[in-house]
Amino acid sequence: MVCVLFSILPFLSFFFLGFFARFFGRFGSVFIGCFFMLVSFVFSGVLFFMVLNSCNFYYVNLGVWLYSEFLFVFWEFLFDSLSCVMCLVVCSISLCVHFKFFSIGFIYKKSKFFNGIFKLFFICVFVFFNFFL
Repeated sequence: MVCVLFSILPFLSFFFLGFFARFFGRFGSVFIGCFFMLVSFVFSGVLFFMVLNSCNFYYVNLGVWLYSEFLFVFWEFLFDSLSCVMCLVVCSISLCVHFKFFSIGFIYKKSKFFNGIFKLFFICVFVFFNFFL
């Protein structure tokens, strides 16, 4: 379950921020984005140590993506040591960017042209970008 959770959490963050960012405001949106990214980083670290300790790989089949008469394409995740290191690196860099960029830099500065709802939209799009990473 940890294998799938760390990759779905940024999408859940995007969903919450996309639909409810106006209700949360700037501070709530920053907290939700950073919190979900922190939990995703922790889950990727747990997955990394699970693969490292077992010296094995984890294979997760989520179902059939494309079904045809001669072609079966499955939606699957394969977590070996290399992919877990990459997940850990991507989540750690993304977490650092979230904390630095959201808390200090962009969100709390007053801007004449980029203000209000556009900052909330940017948080939402940035979290969605992290989901695709």
